[in-house]
Amino acid sequence: MKLLLISALATFIAQVQPAAAILIITGQETGSNVEFSYSGSLNVTGLTPAITSTSFGIRPSTALLVFFSGDINSNDTFANALSGPTSFGSGSTFVGATSQTGGPLLILGNNGALTVPNNYISGTTITGSLTFNGQTFATLGITPGTYNYNLTNGLDTIQLNIGTTPIPFEFSPLLGFALIGGLVTAKKLTKNVSAKPAQK
Repeated sequence: MKLLLISALATFIAQVQPAAAILIITGQETGSNVEFSYSGSLNVTGLTPAITSTSFGIRPSTALLVFFSGDINSNDTFANALSGPTSFGSGSTFVGATSQTGGPLLILGNNGALTVPNNYISGTTITGSLTFNGQTFATLGITPGTYNYNLTNGLDTIQLNIGTTPIPFEFSPLLGFALIGGLVTAKKLTKNVSAKPAQK
């Protein structure tokens, strides 16, 4: 019975993935469109500034996702700021989005570039979205899945969920001990009840 309880707890822990990312980007097919949105905060302390320009859109083959247009120099852009997958699909043509809302954000997996709002204060929540009218993951050359990017300063993570939904649950060692304690207590109660003689 003890082995069964421990096995059940281990299975539960393995299935519940911690929401490790501080900033989460989600891509979904909605009707006849594809929509990306992001929300969260980052700690960009110690990252190296860079300068370039772009327009909002996507290029999966280089893991490029841009939530703004114009001169990146008007925002805070960092070189070699990310480590992670260098692509999230085969689409090699940059496709501009139909519309964009919220603050600026850029991730470029194949060279680690990251852009956040100008004079961004680490830990401040930022949000935004992109809409590609008349597109699907297939037409954009996107491979659905979860892609994790670590900031090279070692302080934060960006999680890109395409066609998937992250489990909004954070598992902690303290909660693990509580679960084990609850299982042990339940086992003892069950044993005590079964050991009592039936009353006539």
